This record gives sequence, C-alpha cells and structure tokens, in this order.
Amino acid sequence: MSTPTLTFLGWDKPAIELVAGQLERLNAEAPADFRRATVVVPTAESGRSLREYMAERAGRPILMPKIILAGQLLSCKGENTASELETMAAWLHILSGAMSDKPLPWLLDVATQMQRVRKQLEQEVRTPDWQLSTAQQFVHDYLQENGKQWENTLRYEQERWNALRTAFAGVDEQLAAWGFTPAEQSRAAELAAPTPRGLVIIACVPELSPLNRLYLQRMADTGAARVEIWVNAPAEEAARFDTFGQPIPIIPDGPYARMGWSECSIEIPSADSAPGIPCNTIHPTGSVQAFGRKVRELAGGCASDEVLLASCDNSLSPMLVSAFLPEWQVSMPEGRSLLTTEAGRIPRQLCDVCTSWNQEDIGSNRAMEDFLTLLRNRTLQRSQTPAQNLSDFNCYLTELCSEHLPATAHHLLHLMHRQLQETAEEQAQRRLQHYIDYTESVVQ
Repeated sequence: MSTPTLTFLGWDKPAIELVAGQLERLNAEAPADFRRATVVVPTAESGRSLREYMAERAGRPILMPKIILAGQLLSCKGENTASELETMAAWLHILSGAMSDKPLPWLLDVATQMQRVRKQLEQEVRTPDWQLSTAQQFVHDYLQENGKQWENTLRYEQERWNALRTAFAGVDEQLAAWGFTPAEQSRAAELAAPTPRGLVIIACVPELSPLNRLYLQRMADTGAARVEIWVNAPAEEAARFDTFGQPIPIIPDGPYARMGWSECSIEIPSADSAPGIPCNTIHPTGSVQAFGRKVRELAGGCASDEVLLASCDNSLSPMLVSAFLPEWQVSMPEGRSLLTTEAGRIPRQLCDVCTSWNQEDIGSNRAMEDFLTLLRNRTLQRSQTPAQNLSDFNCYLTELCSEHLPATAHHLLHLMHRQLQETAEEQAQRRLQHYIDYTESVVQ
C-alpha cells in the first residue's frame, strides 16, 4: 500500500511563507506539476492570502495551481448529480408527506438538520446500518448502562438508526424519480475510482476527516495522484505526527510515550528571563481552572483589546469558554470568533437564564425550561467536568423531572441531594455526586 509523502516545513516562519517558498521551488523545478497541482488549504481566508502573498513576492500576477478546501477535495462527478438545493427539495417532499400538519419553516429546519447529520456520517465514513453487536458494546462501555436501562437505550438507538436509514433511502428514491443522482452516491463512485489529478498537496491542514484520509489513500494506491502532505513542524517532530501529517494527541507507549500534543507542557519565557530558559509552564491536560488562572496571570495587567488568543482545535472550545475572560478575543481555526460558536454562546445563555429568573416569577415554567435545556447542553457539560462523569446525566434528568417536576434550580438540587442520601450503592452515590457537582457549578 502506497503512503502519502510527508514534507516537514519547520515552524521558524509563518506557515504562509513556508508554503509559498515550497510552491516557488516546485514552480522552478517542475512548472508542469505546479500548474496541474491541487493545493488543499485550511480556510478560504488562507487560500486568498496565499494567492496575494505569492503575487506580491513575484512582483506580478502569476498563474496559480488550483486551491481548494478540505471539504472540496472529494468532489461529485456527473451531470445529473443533485445540488444542495435539489437535495433539500427532496427532503422537504419526504418530510411534508409524513408531517403534513407542520409549517414550512419547521420542515425546512428539520430538513437542514437531517442533511447535516448525513454529511457528518459521510465524513466519518459511517452508515446508518444497525449493527447490534457494535451498538451493544457502545452502550455498555461508553454509556456504562446495564439492566433495564441498558435495554431501553439500546431499543431507542435501534429505532433512531433505522429511522435515519429509512429517511436517507426515501430522499435517494425521490431524487432518482426526478432524474438526479444523490451527491453521496456520486462521491462514493469518485472514491471507488478517483479522477486523475496529477499532484495533490495538503498544505498545513490541521485536521482531515476520515473520508478525506480514505480518499487520499485511494488516490495514492491507484496512482490517480501523487499525494504530498506539508506539515507545519520541523522534521525532529516527525514521530508526533501520523502518516497523514496529523498531530497525535496521546502517545501511550514507545520512545515518545507521554509526548503527544495533548500531553506536553507549554513553556512560555517571560520578558526578564534568560534567553532559552522558560519560567512559566502550562499543562494542557491539567484542570480547566488551573489553565485559565495561568493564562490570566501571564496576561495580567493587559487591557482586553491587547489580548488575542487563537485556537488550533475546535474541541478546545469548552475549555476556552470556561478558562478565559469573556471580553478577550478568541479566534477559532476557521478564523471566526469563539463567540459565534455553540460553546461561545453558553455564557450569554447563562446570563439570559439568570435575567429571566430575576424578571419573572420564581416558579416560571419558561425560566426553568431554559435552565434544564442549558443543563443538557453537551458542550457546557464538557467545559465543567470530564465527559464520562455525565455519560447518562440527560436521561437521569429527564426521569427526575418527569417524576417530581422541580420548579426552580434549588428545588432540583434538593431532590438530587435527597436521592443521594437515600442511595446505598457506592457506585450510584459517586454518579449522583458528579451530577450534583455539575448542577451546582452551573447554578453558581
């Protein structure tokens, strides 16, 4: 099996300078390869900046290779491939037939979410086919459920996946009736027989989906393209990257054990320290609170408009929200502000819930419903406590509220504390204590 070629560009200069220099060398040594190349960049903004930067360095307009985003790498082929608009029309047709009493805006919202789920499954190279053995292992290991609760969850998951499979098939049939080929089928055909591309360059892209990895491997295996992956790191760090140039978060064993990117400390020299001698160390695997305190300490005395933080990983969003001051500017990998993400909106949602409690009757249904919705938010849960501690918290919360109908957050906590006192099993006590700690952290 062929593997993509890894080229380590270093990190002594900005990535745009390193990529531009590498492309200039390619143009000088193999101009035909340069013109036929496809360059995959992290964001649309980085693609525009690369074109402008290379034209400025050349002092004249130049004919650039094709520059695309990772999501455009596996393209659809075929004149009759359904567009996004045609696919949405098929979704609306199927949903309106099953739920004719619903208004169009509601159906459009559901259609958008369903198509988003299908794209996510495709990017992760998954299908909605129900595999009982896999599902049983998932429910048992990840959700840590057993007995009657385990059976109920398994039955619910089976119904959900079967409904997804039926819905996807219905959309495909409707598109076929209109004379279109579903985009997913077109991409599957391209994956099976990749179109010749010449040279494909992955230029400092921090994350590739499983589907893109599979496609790159297929192109390398079939000879449809020569695949090169340019990594924004020096060659000395090669052991901490996988075969697709993606950083390895955790390395459990071997000579580089505990040297993964999520395990290493971050050393920040201060202005008065000797050259090369770090005096501040941050451990990303430590607690969120400790990380936040250290960063605030390092930025102490700075005005909010003097602090700019950038994240290279969307999964850090919950930690960023919890650790950093809300007035600081935090940018995500795609260039947008953290405040526009689900995690970034959580502080505002908390403020809104508190405001509604102050302005409305203490037992207002709407205020309590908003609070319960916030409690169920997975991003908020990850920002407050390890995910495994709250694996079945949402199910527990639904059962508790259905049985007792708590009117306020403090009433809810009272019910949870009473259950803790009445529970004798040690494991159940630990689980309830995690739930109480999380709920109290949100209330406070």
